[in-house]
Amino acid sequence: MPRKNNLTIDAAVAILMEFSDHFNNDKLPDYSDPVWQQMSKHCQNAWSAHNWWVNVKYNRQEIFSLVRQKMGLDDMPHLINVSTFTEGTDKNESTYSNDFTFDSKCQKDDIWFNLILSSDEWKQIKPLQSGKKRSNHTL
Repeated sequence: MPRKNNLTIDAAVAILMEFSDHFNNDKLPDYSDPVWQQMSKHCQNAWSAHNWWVNVKYNRQEIFSLVRQKMGLDDMPHLINVSTFTEGTDKNESTYSNDFTFDSKCQKDDIWFNLILSSDEWKQIKPLQSGKKRSNHTL
């Protein structure tokens, strides 16, 4: 269960509307733009500048869509990851939005798997050994 949000959706929308002059085109301000810090200060640091950037960029809880709708602008195009699988007569095409909201039904034991590499493959990806740190990597 995710933790409780420090800022309500209505409050986030209201703050974004106050800073709407930074969001009235199809290009978001850069991550390092001071507007994110200003928005963080405006909400008494309930969200950090990073939180603002993530919530706007990935349209979390559709906050940015609500703001653009109130501004009379179309939604920004989302990044789409399209994967196509074809085997015989079965064709499965699926499109996933790149917003990291995919709900996994995996259990804790389901996330482990064995990876078998050749000696040459291991040498290509093997981390460098440095100083006193000891690594647990085996071949």
